[in-house]
Parts: sequence; structure tokens; C-alpha cells
Amino acid sequence: MFKVRSYIFVPENIPDPDILESKGIIVVPSLKEKAIEVTNTDLLKKLDPYLDHRYLEGYIELSYYDEPVLSEYYSDLIDQLWDYLLNLTLEAIEHKESTYYFPDQPVRMNLKILHKGFVLFSIEDKNWCLPKKEFFLALVQGCTEFYKQMILGLSKETVTRYAYDKGYEQAEEDRSVILDYLKKNV
Repeated sequence: MFKVRSYIFVPENIPDPDILESKGIIVVPSLKEKAIEVTNTDLLKKLDPYLDHRYLEGYIELSYYDEPVLSEYYSDLIDQLWDYLLNLTLEAIEHKESTYYFPDQPVRMNLKILHKGFVLFSIEDKNWCLPKKEFFLALVQGCTEFYKQMILGLSKETVTRYAYDKGYEQAEEDRSVILDYLKKNV
């Protein structure tokens, strides 16, 4: 039903041509950028010294029955975007509706909880009516998987310095809150 993947853009200034020719680097034609999926932890290890972790650009692919909801078109600071998506969800759980903007661009996201197990998720002027439980689970699993792969693929020093471990812990806490909500409200 839902497919979720996280990608990080490959910096252009990598002096090692072997890294740039590695299997697993994809070209994103619409952006004329190169990216890797975060699950490619071997390549992530090689890229670690060249990544700007204070400004980690990438994108989330989120599709519902192969219809793109999030894609490379909505690239941004990927770690913060994952955090914002979970915060959007938590706030909607509390207030029935929530609005956030992307971390580094004026792209508006809105999440409204509807009746009968559905949510209305909007980005700018695009709207999707999605099954609440599956959508929330896809977001939680996507976020925790992103941080888990970052922890596996980066040096311990990088993980600690840029708080990827804390991001994972927060995602797990958010996961508990969301799962508790879903048990009572599906």
C-alpha cells in the first residue's frame, strides 16, 4: 500500500572518483543531482566525511499504491523533514488538524484527521485522502528507518555530534504515542 524511502544527495566536491562511480548512486534527472538511498550503508560510510550534516539535503519518496505523495520534487533538509512529519502527525492527533512548513523552504503541509479512519494530507495545493492507520505507520516506520540507517552507516562520532542517535530515540518515543493513539482511534 505505502512505500517509503529516504535519499541523501551526493555532494559534488568529492575528490575520490571511485566513490562517485560506486554502485548505488542514482541520478535524479529532474534535479540534475546524484543521490543514494540511506539503506546503502556501505556507500554512506564512504560519503560520511563529505556530507554537510548541519545541512543534510535529500528527499523522501512516499507513495500510496504507486501514486507519489512525497518525491524528489520536495527535497529539503531530510532529517528535519522527517522530524517535521512526525510533529505534524502528533499535533494532528492532539488537535485534529496541524500545519507545518518544510524546514528550509516555504512549502506548506497540512494534516487533518477525518472520520471513519481517514486523514486528509496536503502539500501546497495537492490533497490526498489516506487511510489513517497505514499512513501514520508508514511515517513512523520511515522516520525510524531513516535514523537507524544513518546510525548504521555513519561514524560513531558523526552520529553523536549531529544527534542522529537522539533523532532515533525521539522517533521511537513518537512511535509509542502514535501507536497508543491508533489502538484507541481506528
